[in-house]
Amino acid sequence: VTWFVDSVRIIRVIRIQVMESDYDKNIARVKEIVARLESDEAVSLEEYKRLAAEAKALLEECRSQLTKIEEETVALLSPNA
Repeated sequence: VTWFVDSVRIIRVIRIQVMESDYDKNIARVKEIVARLESDEAVSLEEYKRLAAEAKALLEECRSQLTKIEEETVALLSPNA
């Protein structure tokens, strides 16, 4: 039974690391979008709307990932894990 619990914990840690990688990529993309929108470079209204929608979707995904990581962390620290 102990090996099973240890295996579950290892799988959870690996999933958290994968989520962090995606999170980092998403945040980097959001920073690119913000830099583009804040630059002096002209952006059409359609391009602005597209970039804003992309940033919003990326931030929603980041929020979801953070929630999952928080849940995984709580589960890892739980005495019943």
